[in-house]
Amino acid sequence: MGKRCPGRYVVRVTIAFALLAGAAWPAMANNAPGSEPVMIGFTAIQATVEGRNETHYDAGLREIQNALDGLRYDTYRQMAKQQARAPFGQEIEFAIDERYTLYVTPLGRQRNGRVRVETRVEKRLDEYDEDGEQKTVNALKTTSSVTPGDNLCLGGFPLEEGDMIIVFTVEQR
Repeated sequence: MGKRCPGRYVVRVTIAFALLAGAAWPAMANNAPGSEPVMIGFTAIQATVEGRNETHYDAGLREIQNALDGLRYDTYRQMAKQQARAPFGQEIEFAIDERYTLYVTPLGRQRNGRVRVETRVEKRLDEYDEDGEQKTVNALKTTSSVTPGDNLCLGGFPLEEGDMIIVFTVEQR
């Protein structure tokens, strides 16, 4: 499913995430309210270094295994996997675990077929405001241009053990 997502696209949360295709704003195709939605899918993965001789992938990661090749981890465990139809201009929310939530907004379809998306990963903190609401922070917020069927890797989100990597894809349906 999709093409390889090289390790150079995985970014540490502590480093600013470069905008993919940020300088070039190709003209958007007609994205009127009647435009067909896209299918957004993601797989969240716990990536760790356990000193294995051979890299271990959970069985559910087989179709995106090539997207993880070349990363510095030797063990990959699936945390969450979801898919949803997303109309252009509408934010879709995916709960990953008790700490992280992924938000995706398809912004438009470009003439070259790529889909421009705003992606945000929100992290809940162990702090509360004066109203008793749990505080959150954007661990990542970026706008990218994704070729339908290709994988986009977002990573470096710290977990108690290892890091979380999100492999994200857009499909036209």
